Amino acid sequence: MRLATVRSISKRPSPHFCPPFATAKHRFLVEERSRAESMQGVWRPSRVDGVTQTPQPTALLFANTDWYLYNFRLPLARALRDAGYRVHLVSPSGVYAERLCADGFQWHAFDFARSGLNPFGEAATLARLIALYRRIRPTHCHHFTVKCVLYGSLAARSVGARRIINAITGLGHVFVSGSRRIGLIRRPLLWLYRLCLRGTDVIFQNDDDRRAFATAGLLERARVHLIRGSGVDVERFRPEPARRFDRSPISILFASRLLWEKGMAELIEAARIMRERGVSAVVRIAGEPDAGNPSAVPIATLRSWRDLPNVEFLGHRDDVERLLAQADIVVLPSYREGTPRILLEAAAAGLPLIATDVPGCREVVRYNDNGILVPVRDERAISRNRVRGFRRESGSRRDTGGVCGTHQGVMVYNTIVIHAALAFFGTISLIVLLRNTARRMSLVDHPSGRKQHEGAVPVVGGIAIFGAFAFSALLVTQSEPLYPFRSLLGGMGLLVFAGVLDDMHDLSALAKLALQCAAALLMAAWGGVYVLQLGDLFGLGGNLVLGNFAIPFTVICALGLINALNMTDGIDGLAGGLTFISMTAIAILCYALKLSSHLLMISILIGAVVGFLCFNFRHPFRPRADVFLGDAGSMALGFALCWFTVGVARAAESAVPAIVMVWIVAVPLLDMVVVILRRAQA
Repeated sequence: MRLATVRSISKRPSPHFCPPFATAKHRFLVEERSRAESMQGVWRPSRVDGVTQTPQPTALLFANTDWYLYNFRLPLARALRDAGYRVHLVSPSGVYAERLCADGFQWHAFDFARSGLNPFGEAATLARLIALYRRIRPTHCHHFTVKCVLYGSLAARSVGARRIINAITGLGHVFVSGSRRIGLIRRPLLWLYRLCLRGTDVIFQNDDDRRAFATAGLLERARVHLIRGSGVDVERFRPEPARRFDRSPISILFASRLLWEKGMAELIEAARIMRERGVSAVVRIAGEPDAGNPSAVPIATLRSWRDLPNVEFLGHRDDVERLLAQADIVVLPSYREGTPRILLEAAAAGLPLIATDVPGCREVVRYNDNGILVPVRDERAISRNRVRGFRRESGSRRDTGGVCGTHQGVMVYNTIVIHAALAFFGTISLIVLLRNTARRMSLVDHPSGRKQHEGAVPVVGGIAIFGAFAFSALLVTQSEPLYPFRSLLGGMGLLVFAGVLDDMHDLSALAKLALQCAAALLMAAWGGVYVLQLGDLFGLGGNLVLGNFAIPFTVICALGLINALNMTDGIDGLAGGLTFISMTAIAILCYALKLSSHLLMISILIGAVVGFLCFNFRHPFRPRADVFLGDAGSMALGFALCWFTVGVARAAESAVPAIVMVWIVAVPLLDMVVVILRRAQA
């Protein structure tokens, strides 16, 4: 009966949602409900005097501060209590303990040195924790942060807990710090992680952290889950209808613990640079140093920063929604995150975001859609006068459905038209310039075997398309880094180079395959553009998550699409036409989902492809093609098609099923299958 109760609670519609991608159609159930469902362990009824009795399950939540339990895990504790659990909360003493007790929970004080390394002291801490667990006798244990995960798992095993759940909310100081002292303990810590996580449920907030743990071999025999963030109450955090983005000075909010690893040094230096440049902006800092964290900013340093005229220190604040209502921009220049709560709350409130391009932050910030990603440890990127333009663009933002929308101003679409036209005319110009050069360099295709065209035809279409596309893309992003699309340009450039070599010197199949694999790895491993899950692929109501197979699966998909388009390049206008049709479908999807940065880049590429088709597509005034794509063009366009298919699917994975993206590129894939079958029969 209790199992049914837990399931009904976890599936009941809730006002709490998690909008990590900040678009109207991306609505995720709050983590606490998911965790409540994951904690429904199986216990066996006992019989007393012939009567079956079910013992009440006991859940224990262990964190390194009472503040963390109150601010991040209170909804989870309430959900467990409503599901019939006896709930115990364990943390060091603090001012929030009274609030936890006032809510009716059994709270246990457990003080320990969060940064302690003394082996005798740590052994004593573990012994005290095991004694506490034996008094409570939990059936289900949920641990948060490094020491709580490690020591809590050992203590839970000692009492025979039925379910042990460990939340990796970020890699923490031990993994992020470059200190030599911390580096010495990193290897023993990895061994301890491997021991403690074995046989437990491990929850990650972003896939980069999961891959880091999997690569280090820490997840052997562990059940891995991905829950993006701890959820946001969109009834509490909602856009202000009367919000104005033309106020002066600009109010830039930083709300987090005052740690070096949160980018405090870069934030203060950015404030200094903005003041020197005359930018009318005030940086408002809400938070306090975390005394137990080795990365905490010293009090003396904070005192010196208080003298800056454009920096305000607000101290610890519980009224985050009020701070967001007073802010124009939210900034988080962190070195690494799990999934930062402040960015989720700001996105739900309809505020533009500036964050570093690191794991966790890039899970929330959509580059040029709901925010800007800047390089890590780069104060000049944070302070760049782009804040003025971003605030102006944000003035046209209007929320639809309670989460942050994207700016759809006229300026954005003018930019799309201008740069697509630039790519169109750039491709035409390059083809005209390169045709004669190609003949002198023997970069031409001669009739032979299956090739039934007339005379030597230059194969410079791919070079012209990539050159015009790259030039237009660099122009449109001259004031911003190309981080979200760096793997697209890098992979296309590599394949254009490989294709030119093949067209001139006939590379071996193995060499071409190796270069194609390198481009696919650039996309998946370096650019982070890979297929994470396939959705309800077979219509059975489940979600097929690829986990450790995500990158290998993406590489195989990329190889298939690259070679599929290469095989279709046998009839004038076919490969270019199929690319145009598929990319136009993806562009329409980007428009519907308000993915303006993807829409801009794919529109530029469409413009370049149309410019090429002017020379390759047959019509009454052009009875045969004057220029071919060549292997350089067909492979580069196949790669680009794969990049946008996977990239848009990742960006809209809750709004668009993965199978929809497969249908968009179905024609070249089916054509490849037919060609292979025909050649096999021949």
